[in-house]
Amino acid sequence: MAIRIEQGPESTVAELVRLAEEKGGRVMADVATNLISIVMVCAVTLQGI
Repeated sequence: MAIRIEQGPESTVAELVRLAEEKGGRVMADVATNLISIVMVCAVTLQGI
């Protein structure tokens, strides 16, 4: 279950979604929550720069 980061962020997100779909709805919700959190942290960080 390795995630291929070297292919770029888009393929990493696609891999996370694929794994979440395999594992079920609860994992999909957790992945979505984590991605939203990452985006929020990036937005706050960029505002501070």
